[in-house]
This record gives sequence, C-alpha cells and structure tokens, in this order.
Amino acid sequence: MSEGISAFYDGAHGIAAVAVVPLSPHNIPMVVVVVDDSADDELVEAIARLAESAESEPVSAVGYDGAWDALDAGDHHTLKFKLARVADLWERAWTYIDPPRELVDAITSGDSHYVAVLPRELAGDLGDLNVASLAGALIVEVSMPPHAQAAVRALCGF
Repeated sequence: MSEGISAFYDGAHGIAAVAVVPLSPHNIPMVVVVVDDSADDELVEAIARLAESAESEPVSAVGYDGAWDALDAGDHHTLKFKLARVADLWERAWTYIDPPRELVDAITSGDSHYVAVLPRELAGDLGDLNVASLAGALIVEVSMPPHAQAAVRALCGF
C-alpha cells in the first residue's frame, strides 16, 4: 500500500452500514452512518451527552463539523467521513469501501446534507429508518462546495 493510500486510512474505522433518508419538508438528504462505538468511550459519551439535550426532532449538533473525502485505490473506491468537535480538536473518521451511487448522489447533489452518526446497537433495521427514529444519533450538517462534489464523484467512479 502506498504512503498516500495508507495515510488516507490512518486512524479510520470501517462503517458498519449506511442508509440515505430523504428529509422533508427541507428535501435535504440525511446519510445515516452506522458505526461500532463499543471500543470508543469518548464517542459514546459525546452521543449520550447530545441525546440528553435532544429535542423532539433530531437537530444538528452544535460544535461539531463533518467532511467527506474519497480515494480511488485502483481496485476499489473508498469514501471517508470525518467527524470533528471543533472546541477541542477531537475527531473520528470512518471509511466505506465501494459506496453505492445512491450514497455518492446524496452527499454530492446539493449545497449541504446531514450526516447522522448512529451507534450500531441503536440502528435496528435500516430499512425502517426515518428521521424520528434517529434519536441517539450525533447529527451534523455538512456543506460541500461544487469542486469538492465533483472530486468525490470522480474518485468514487461516477
């Protein structure tokens, strides 16, 4: 593995599952990223703290930011989602190999979208997901300028 490819994956964990939930009335997509947080006490604590202060409808977490990156490794394409808590430079990253077009379209089709980081034990059946079922998720709004959208699409083979 080349140094550049290795650096892309450095510190990142695999995404257990992904789903795209259409949001209305805003028509902004929400990408649900299911992660294994069993060995990450800081992530568990962050999600629990946000869940305690959550309102009746999931909202974007204040003080957190998210960003996507992509890699064309030749034999596969990989998306990486990076979550950061701005105040103390805390961050986590997860990767998803060979993302489906629906996922790439959701993150590159508009000025912004939401990403809900959802612990695996709360995910249940992804086919039944809706916005109301995302209690317990850490949600961030992610903005992506057009040049970044084009780069992600190209690096994912679309």
